[in-house]
Amino acid sequence: MVSVVVRFGNDIENESLRWNIRNNQMAVKWLEVLKASLPYGINERDRLYNMPNQSWSKERICEEMIACMEEIETTYHGIFDAWPVPTMDHSVTNVMHVAFEKLRGERDHPTDLYVNAPGHIKDAINRYNILIHRWESFVQNGPPRIVCTFKKPNWTPLLDEDFGYFSMHHTYGGLLINYPQVGKQLLDVFRDSDTDVSAEAIRPMNSYASGFTARFTSITEDQAAKGRVLFDKWFDDNSSYLSSLGFIKNDPRLALGWIQVGDLDGSSFNSAKLETIGRLGRIYDVWIEE
Repeated sequence: MVSVVVRFGNDIENESLRWNIRNNQMAVKWLEVLKASLPYGINERDRLYNMPNQSWSKERICEEMIACMEEIETTYHGIFDAWPVPTMDHSVTNVMHVAFEKLRGERDHPTDLYVNAPGHIKDAINRYNILIHRWESFVQNGPPRIVCTFKKPNWTPLLDEDFGYFSMHHTYGGLLINYPQVGKQLLDVFRDSDTDVSAEAIRPMNSYASGFTARFTSITEDQAAKGRVLFDKWFDDNSSYLSSLGFIKNDPRLALGWIQVGDLDGSSFNSAKLETIGRLGRIYDVWIEE
């Protein structure tokens, strides 16, 4: 059995979790992409969300977001229509997402602003986006989760047969392929009641990379079915607009949900370990065991 192991912490104190990779074509293809990324190192090490013993708060997220925005403003003035405060609601972060889209553009077609920006400004733009997502996860009281991305992500187009692996349910702690694009998936537009997102920014997942996420919760088939009923009603209510964007109801290319490629190894996991990982607060390294 092939496993992916993630170690959290540092040289002195650390904890590891293991995921057993599923035996299907999609999981095998993703694993090859991961293997190609590992030698180049982890990109962002602190993307642990809503973990027990975490040191994040609304105030800290706002402070770090403002620091990014102020740094961006040293080069590009007047970009931001909304600034964060600890009492803000989801409508404000929706506007912030629009600002990020104006700054960054698409992954494969970045804006001139992003292309011409110095390295430290590019870093601030990307960090700003991550902090928006951290805020949303924090205030929604979402489940504990980790996100791991790599310096060389090895983006790979999804083939027609790959879309059959998407599902709106997943097991507890399941290893899920991360959304690698700049934009917003249809399911997230629906969940966020986002009326500010631009048409160009609604981008169902059409590629994958080595990045992955694990959510320390589960979504059962019954829960997923109920969620799909609500999504379908939303789609019907907005069918004229969504059809004008080229989206077709029940098209597998809507890419609803996640692609699960691995299962959390119960022998490597317990709730106390999750609390320690939350306190350690960073991903140290990742490797594959065959």
